[in-house]
Amino acid sequence: MPRTPRIHDSSLQDGAASAGQGFALQDRLEIAKRLDALGVHEIAAAWPARSALERESVRALAHLGLRARLCVSAGFDPREVAQCAGLGARLIDIAVPLAEPDQAGSAGAKALLTRLVSLLSQARDLGLEACVGLEDASRADPAFLLQLAEVAARAGAVRLRYADSAGLLDPFATHRVIRGLRSACRLKIEMHASNRLGLATANTLAAARAGATHLRASLHGRAQPALDEIVPALQQCYGLATGIAPEALSGLRRRLARTAGSRPLPIQVATQPFAQTAVPGVTPSGSDLPCRFVAIESARADESARARPARRPRPPCC
Repeated sequence: MPRTPRIHDSSLQDGAASAGQGFALQDRLEIAKRLDALGVHEIAAAWPARSALERESVRALAHLGLRARLCVSAGFDPREVAQCAGLGARLIDIAVPLAEPDQAGSAGAKALLTRLVSLLSQARDLGLEACVGLEDASRADPAFLLQLAEVAARAGAVRLRYADSAGLLDPFATHRVIRGLRSACRLKIEMHASNRLGLATANTLAAARAGATHLRASLHGRAQPALDEIVPALQQCYGLATGIAPEALSGLRRRLARTAGSRPLPIQVATQPFAQTAVPGVTPSGSDLPCRFVAIESARADESARARPARRPRPPCC
C-alpha cells in the first residue's frame, strides 16, 4: 500500500464558481481557518484572473498564517499566470485544455507543449511552484500525456493533476491510468475525479491505491468527491490516516452549505470502523480486499444459497 496521500480541498474555489452560491470574504477566511484546524493539507484559494475580489481573498488568506498550503489557479494564458503573482500563494495550478485530443507528434501537440514550457518558465520566474492540470485527461491520447508529463518535469513542474472532467472512468480504469503515470513519470500525481456518474469517491480511492500523491475533494460533494467520505474511507478501507478529523467534517459541511445558501447532500458520514460480519476462514487484516467487500460478498453467497431450491430426496431402492 502506498503512502498516505495529501488532501487538496477545493471547497472555496468550487463554492465561488457554483451557480447560486458564493462566499463573502469573511466567510472564506472562516472556512479556511476551520479547514486548516481540521488538518487539511492544501486549500484551493481562488482563480485570481476572475476578479479583484478573488485576488483580495488570496492576500487575506495568506495573511492568516495557515499551516495548509494555498494554491491558486490559472488558465492556459500568460495573462492569467501573471495575475497569480504577489498574492502570498506559492503553488499555481495551470489548467491545460485537452478536450480535443492531440496525437503525440502532431502540430497541435507541439504548439501546446511549447506554450506549456513558456508558462512554466513564467511561473518559476514569479516564484511559484507549478502543478500542471490535465483537463479532460481521460479523453486524451495516453502517449501524448506521457510526452506532456516528461516535458513538464523538464520545465520545472512539481505535479500533474489528472482530471477526469467528463467522468468517463470507473475505479478499475482509474487504477490502471494512475499506476501507469506513477511508473512512467517522476512527477507527483493529483487525482481530480468527476461525480457525473456517482463514482468520484470510488475513483479517488482507486487512485490512492494506485499511488496518487494528492487527492482533490470538496466539502460540497457535488461535482467532486466529498471530503467527509474520502477521509474516513481512506482510513477504513486502506488504513491510511490523513490526520484530518472525520467526525468534525459533517458539521463544517453543513455550515458551509448554510453560508453558500444551498442544502448539503444527504451523505452518511462513517466515523467508526466498519463492523464486518465474521467470514469463516478469512482474516480481514490478511485479505487483499477491503473488509467491507469481503463481508458483502459473503452475504451475497448466503443469499444465493438460501434462494437455491432444495433438491428432492431420492426414493429408497426397492
